[in-house]
Amino acid sequence: MIRPLLLVLPALIAGAVPVPAQLRRSWQERCARMRPAELIDQLRDDDRRWNAESAVDELRHRLAAEAELGASGPTARALLSVLDSTDRQQRDMAAALAMEHLTELRRRTGIWPWPLAQVRRLQRIAVEHLGGAWTWWPGYAVGRAWEFLSLDPATAEADLVEALDGSPGDERTFMAAAILGRAGFSAYVDRIAPILIPHLRDNQDRSDGILALPALYRLGPAVLPWLEAALPGADEQQRKCIELLRLDLESPPRTPADFARRWRLNRISWKVPDPAVEPVNPWLLH
Repeated sequence: MIRPLLLVLPALIAGAVPVPAQLRRSWQERCARMRPAELIDQLRDDDRRWNAESAVDELRHRLAAEAELGASGPTARALLSVLDSTDRQQRDMAAALAMEHLTELRRRTGIWPWPLAQVRRLQRIAVEHLGGAWTWWPGYAVGRAWEFLSLDPATAEADLVEALDGSPGDERTFMAAAILGRAGFSAYVDRIAPILIPHLRDNQDRSDGILALPALYRLGPAVLPWLEAALPGADEQQRKCIELLRLDLESPPRTPADFARRWRLNRISWKVPDPAVEPVNPWLLH
């Protein structure tokens, strides 16, 4: 089964064991004194434990301080130097940190603070990360890639469309389709819809449906033939989702009374938000 975005939220390091407090404090103190290049060197896949985690904490702290000033500083610029690193862990973690930093600056300023060529370079890595990253913290990398690509999918269109060529159960393929659908790329409906519609089924995984439903809705009326074609073989949950989407697209609510009535109509068991009337988790839509 696909490992969906909501199951890899950046909360805890997957599989980590408790860190001895003294060892953690020691690395935190050492990292606080390091220059950016020294911190980034700690991200390498080596035999030491907890140095990379402490370096990430310190790098995120410094990047947040730079973002508060509305610009990229020496820490952000240092990340660029290892985006071609042959150490995959170092490269993927540096890229994820850079994505988080640029996402925050783009939200604050409305523009990319780096040259477009560097943004595109990072977007290509982000599309790779949609299928997982070579790090001890895959949820952080996947989440940052999702957010980063969702801010400007038009610039990353070619890479996202290429990712649609994967197998139907591939996580990268599913998430690329969800991003393109959410952005309203209806020109690719014949490729996006067959990927997303199966995720409306009752597969014991709530989160993939939460991503698929608003993405299908934002494709607009162009998706209706695909929804109708899926009805004969739909299970109960998928049928309810398709009926809800058809109602939203064919008879969209227009007045406050319409919205109130539509709100009460949604009775899908796992309570996927109705994309026409309910706010979807802002962490997903930004």
